[in-house]
Amino acid sequence: MKEIASFFVDAEYCHDFGDMRQLLVRYPAGRLGNNYFSLETETNSPLYGELYSFLVSLGLKPSAPQANQSVGEYGLTVMRYYDETDWDQAKYLQPFPKTSLGLSIRRSMKDRLLLRPAHARRTHLLAAANWAWLVVSDDMKQKLEQSGLQRLKFLEVQFPKTLPAAAGTLWELTSELRLPRMSPRCKFVKELGGKQVPHWEPNCTLVEGDSLTGDVHPEFHYQESVIRSVEPFDLALTFEGWGGGEGDPKLVASKRFYQFCRAQQIKMSWMPVRIDPERVGSIM
Repeated sequence: MKEIASFFVDAEYCHDFGDMRQLLVRYPAGRLGNNYFSLETETNSPLYGELYSFLVSLGLKPSAPQANQSVGEYGLTVMRYYDETDWDQAKYLQPFPKTSLGLSIRRSMKDRLLLRPAHARRTHLLAAANWAWLVVSDDMKQKLEQSGLQRLKFLEVQFPKTLPAAAGTLWELTSELRLPRMSPRCKFVKELGGKQVPHWEPNCTLVEGDSLTGDVHPEFHYQESVIRSVEPFDLALTFEGWGGGEGDPKLVASKRFYQFCRAQQIKMSWMPVRIDPERVGSIM
C-alpha cells in the first residue's frame, strides 16, 4: 500500500506570497502557482515529516475535513493505493466493482432499485449502482447462491417499463446482517462545518485516525471482539450511513467473497477493512 499526501498551501490563508516562494526554495519538488504552493509525497518519506514540521513552525495547521478553511490553515489530504498483496492479506474488504450502472439510480417507493430496461440484457454481471449498491445478473445470483457464501440477500430490482420476454432478471446484492458500530478509532464529523461528534449520527462523514486530517477514502476499523460477535458472514452492511441524512450503509465483504470474485474474473477494486486489537480502539 502507498499513501500519497497532498499539501496545498494557499497564500490567502497562510501569510503572504513571500512564504510561498520560501516553500519552493526549501522544497523544490513542489509547485508554485498563483498565490499557492502544492506538493505530493508519500507519507513514509522524510519529506512528508519535514514539510509538516516546517508548516507547524510557521504557525500553520491542516484544515479540518468538511470545514471551511480559516486563516492559519492549509489543505492536507491522503490517498491510499492498494495492490493485490494488500487485498490477499485482508480478512475483510470493501468491494468496488469496476463496472457501474450509473450514478443517478434511484429507489422506488418499495425501496427497490429502479433500473433502465437495457440493463436487463446483461449476464455474468456484478456491478455498482450509484456508489453504495451492488447489482448482479440472474446467472451471477445463482452462482453466489451455490457458493455457500453466508448472510447474502437478494432483492429483485424494478424497471419503469415492461421487459421483453428474453430479458433477464437483475438483483440487488445486499446483506441480511447489519454490523455494530465501527471502532472508536474512526472519528466522525458533521458534513457541514466539520464539527467532531462522539460517534456516527445522520449527516456525518468518517475521518480516520487522531489528527482529523482528511483522508479522501478513510479505512474502516472494527474492534476484533465486535467482528467475532457477528461472524461468520461473507457480506454485511455497516451500521453507519453515507450520503446525507440517515444515508446508505456500505458493504463489507469477507475474503471468501473476494476469492469468489477473483475466481469469476470479475473486475474489482478493494479496500482493506482493519480489525483492531482491543487496546487500539480503547486508547484513541
